[in-house]
Amino acid sequence: MASKSGEPSKDHGTSQPDLGDTQSAYEGWSEPNDTAELPQSGSESSPAAVTSSPPHGKAHSTALPHTRAGAWWSALIIGALLLILLLVFILQNLATTTIFVLFWEWDMPVGVALLGAAILGILIAACIGGVRILQLRRTARKGLR
Repeated sequence: MASKSGEPSKDHGTSQPDLGDTQSAYEGWSEPNDTAELPQSGSESSPAAVTSSPPHGKAHSTALPHTRAGAWWSALIIGALLLILLLVFILQNLATTTIFVLFWEWDMPVGVALLGAAILGILIAACIGGVRILQLRRTARKGLR
């Protein structure tokens, strides 16, 4: 065997490097053998020799079904996180600014002003979407008659 300094062993006269802790890290590890599952030529292939795995993309049979309560719970958690993020945004933007709209004038924090602008934008988009839904319903009713 080799000594700690990598000197030749007295028994064999060859030099072997000291692997230290690296050898213990590889104990019990072996290269994956891709040919282990393939039947050898000339041998009988049996169903027991080939391991089967479930197809990709299919859920395991023990998976729980999705429920409305689970969806609401997830939405509640996401909504709560968004509200916390919004609160932090408003609290970090408390510098007061003057907002001018036509002949009105308001003094309010920047965070609150931006929040109001975002809410107004969402309401405008919801009104446009609602009008489009009414148009589609009217067209669908005419098509049924």
